Amino acid sequence: EEINGVEEVNIDASSGTFKLMSLFYENLHREGMIKAEALRQAQLTFIKDMRESQEEQDYDHPYYWAGFTIVGSPW
Repeated sequence: EEINGVEEVNIDASSGTFKLMSLFYENLHREGMIKAEALRQAQLTFIKDMRESQEEQDYDHPYYWAGFTIVGSPW
């Protein structure tokens, strides 16, 4: 479904985006970790975890993690 030209995205708990964002927010809540570093660490952990897992989906491909950036203040 499309709303105002933006397609609605349904993210389930098994998706790569859900896993990456979960790692990001876990990192963000750590004392002293800025947003940019929280995202960087989430991406690195995500890649490592996906390479070690036996999942059928190839989530370590940059398609799943490289498109995320911090907009605004990285702090």
